[in-house]
Amino acid sequence: MVDEAILDKYRKAGRVCAEAAAFGRTIAKPGTTMLDLGTRIEKFIVDKGVGLSFPVNLSLDDCAAHYSPGIDDKSVLPEKGLLKIDVGTQVDGYIADHAITIDVGSNGGVYQKLIDAAAAALDVVVKNFYTGENVIHIGKLVEETIVKAGFTPIRNLGGHNLEQYNLHGGVFVPNTGSGYPYVLKEGDIFAVEPFSTTGTGYVVDGSTWMIYRFNKRPRHQVNMQVATTLELIRKQFNTLPFSPRWLIGKMPRERIMPTIKELASKDSLQYYPLLMERGKGLVAQMEHTIIVHKDRSEVTTVI
Repeated sequence: MVDEAILDKYRKAGRVCAEAAAFGRTIAKPGTTMLDLGTRIEKFIVDKGVGLSFPVNLSLDDCAAHYSPGIDDKSVLPEKGLLKIDVGTQVDGYIADHAITIDVGSNGGVYQKLIDAAAAALDVVVKNFYTGENVIHIGKLVEETIVKAGFTPIRNLGGHNLEQYNLHGGVFVPNTGSGYPYVLKEGDIFAVEPFSTTGTGYVVDGSTWMIYRFNKRPRHQVNMQVATTLELIRKQFNTLPFSPRWLIGKMPRERIMPTIKELASKDSLQYYPLLMERGKGLVAQMEHTIIVHKDRSEVTTVI
């Protein structure tokens, strides 16, 4: 059993996470810059007195995940597109992870149908996510729901358990009926995230990195400025992912990206490449954070 005080921290993080995604929906309009959208959502979270567990992801169309605006990002939302807003919050390291997908420009058609398919799959997960269920059965339900809607689930993305200051605790919830079995236990905390696509159902790594996290101290000596930056990252963000944007004002702006790249090259920082749908298909995502109870699931990411 998880301590009730800890569960309340998960609940607080979840409520703000849901509020932030809802706020993002109201301001995600064609012509809005990605940088403005991302920073405003992140500010909304911080202003609520809650921490960020990762930079806001704003992945468009065939990009399934890990697009978070860079320091001088000039990209704008198009008149037509499928935008995933993936938000992470934390209270004392206890995490909420929540995503919605928006039909930018309200074009309907396949855009809305993809969103509906992912939402229907998430609803099925929530109804079946309780003690004694196997994640393989959960994945089978996701797959059946998305395929019935005429689309393909993304097979190499899925849900994950959450631990304090650990976004991916090691247990995977597949979006298909195959993978490593795990039987849910009372007190487990998971983020579950069905992805529907018009493409092949697989993501591949892109060549761009926008998100990083502390990995380890370098084995070999580095200059004082680089070492100081790494220690700043470790203290500020613990082991949670961060955006280079968050270092503005903490070090010379022109040194941020060269230092980040040097630390990544030494394996001191882990980087997260953009995840692109292999067949360039459109991708929709819906996600909730769930506390597992004996005979029911408790969704924390609701208002």
